[in-house]
Amino acid sequence: SLYRKTYIVKNILVEVHNEEIGEALQYIVPKKRSVLLLSYFLEYSDADIARFLNISAPTVARRKKAALSELKLLIGGTYHAG
Repeated sequence: SLYRKTYIVKNILVEVHNEEIGEALQYIVPKKRSVLLLSYFLEYSDADIARFLNISAPTVARRKKAALSELKLLIGGTYHAG
């Protein structure tokens, strides 16, 4: 697909090529969306995300869990990673 949506996390551009996910992500608040983008699209570890965003590891985990739940609701629970 030619779809591409770019999000910015601090100074890093993150491209999303899945239209369903790319469009749904815009409805997730930036604090949570940033964690998802860094984790799933750039493959940062939770520890790396914590350092990069200057937040605690438990905060990373909490935001990621909340953001994933929201994303699943937004796309109807039909998306399965892998």
